[in-house]
Amino acid sequence: MVAVVSLKDIKQFTKQALEKGATLQDIRVALQEKGWPQKVIEHVLNTFRSGAKPLLQLKNVSKHFGKEVVLNCVTLDIYAGEIFAVIGVSGCGKTTLLNTLVGFVEPDEGGVTLNIDAEPTYEVEKFIPNPNAIKSLFGFSTQSPSFYENLTVEENLEYFASLYGLKGEEIQKNKNSLLKLLGLEGSKDKFGSDLSRGMQKRLDIGCALIHNPKILILDEPTADLDPFLRGEMWALVQEINKTGTTIVLTSHFLSELESFCDRLAVLYNHAIVAIGTPLELKKYYTNNYEIHFQIVSHQYEPLLAKLKQQKELGITKMHIERHKAVLYTLYPQQTLQALIMLINKSKQQLLDIDVNRPSIQEIFETMLKR
Repeated sequence: MVAVVSLKDIKQFTKQALEKGATLQDIRVALQEKGWPQKVIEHVLNTFRSGAKPLLQLKNVSKHFGKEVVLNCVTLDIYAGEIFAVIGVSGCGKTTLLNTLVGFVEPDEGGVTLNIDAEPTYEVEKFIPNPNAIKSLFGFSTQSPSFYENLTVEENLEYFASLYGLKGEEIQKNKNSLLKLLGLEGSKDKFGSDLSRGMQKRLDIGCALIHNPKILILDEPTADLDPFLRGEMWALVQEINKTGTTIVLTSHFLSELESFCDRLAVLYNHAIVAIGTPLELKKYYTNNYEIHFQIVSHQYEPLLAKLKQQKELGITKMHIERHKAVLYTLYPQQTLQALIMLINKSKQQLLDIDVNRPSIQEIFETMLKR
């Protein structure tokens, strides 16, 4: 890649990368590797996003089931090529929101617009008159498996391909491509019931992708998976996104989302209370930085007590977590200098130290307490 040396260059780099089919997350990672500050990266990406028309728009969407409010005036825009996450506690309306996006649920108020090639493909203000006309644009992997356990991996993909009207060579081409992408080539003759939990989830996503949809909807894709399989699934989500597929997902594992999602929307009390990149949410909801440090002796109390006396450091809270201490401060540079000085004076041996913004999980918990 050409070296990026100025703000003009970074914009040109981003424009060329988008034209070549790179996702926003690809560009973000590339610019991070070149050493650009996160603030500058997000500014440039937001500039390109704001100049584009949203691929999918929800406008003042509300939904009730009987007297129960499930969605309350939800508005958000989703752009082509994004990995967009909707986060929230159980029962807040995430699954209903996804079902509304694809037309499975009719909103009581507001609507959904899908923009393809600058002209709206459908609007749900009048609801979708012919769901079959737009089903090819979406792939939907729900929390409950959609594949058939008594069919092999290959048979499942072929069957779902036929449901979408694919035929002959197109089925074979898409099937072979997905088997490779999903890592299922060696398991194509296995019955669905004989697959591991992680492989079953891959097959389920494959059934949703067999027709090459523009948008893939994933409802809790890592539910019931162990940490290792969750890591594999998130890597797969990113690989799918690199093919040009826009991904909208929900998840409870918030700390795992911030490393690869372009933007997140927080759904709370059935309404969107915040939306933005992980960095934007961190900056908006807290001015604190975290300093994690570990010393050989694990004798943290004396150090913390002395730091607490220095009011000018802006330390808002501190605690000991397993074998390390964590500080939350408004002034990370000053606090870091004071901490290093105290460690040296007390003749302690520093093992590790890290400065960062609080995690998305912590930001989410902070919002819920407000």
